[in-house]
Amino acid sequence: MDLQVGDLAPNFYLPSVQGDNFLFENQLEKYKGSWHLIVFFRGSWSASCIEQLTAYEQVKEQWAKENLRIIAISSDNLDDLKRMAHEEPFTFPILSDEFFSVIDAFGVYKQTRTVKEELSVPHNEPAHYLINEEGKIVYIQKQSAPFGRPLPRDLRRTVGYLKKAKTNSTSQN
Repeated sequence: MDLQVGDLAPNFYLPSVQGDNFLFENQLEKYKGSWHLIVFFRGSWSASCIEQLTAYEQVKEQWAKENLRIIAISSDNLDDLKRMAHEEPFTFPILSDEFFSVIDAFGVYKQTRTVKEELSVPHNEPAHYLINEEGKIVYIQKQSAPFGRPLPRDLRRTVGYLKKAKTNSTSQN
């Protein structure tokens, strides 16, 4: 069963490039009242993904002031993601889900890429999930190919719209 808007986001526990293990419920508790953008990206080998994560890094501080936190997850192994994090100045959590447990729980699409003629490697496709302060999914954007991802300004507008809609529906009750 795929997750739907309105569902509680599943809790997850994954290793991070920062050297610790990341528990989503701890993130929700630490940043109580914040929304979270969970970005599933193809991997450290994808130039499009690096470009997208770089765009998110550039708006991270502004988004934090607006109570929006970024978490990035890939099926890449932890060593590859650590190399990427060493080369790129990402300061938000970057997590490895090389066994696809969280990717499958969220219903993210998967593909296989050929690394060498004799080696095919599975990976996840891009996806974005906005989780509100209550831990509920309020926006889902999944892709079956690498292109067409939302830009930071699009996501910021979406968050603004959803927060305003929530405020309006609360005030009308």
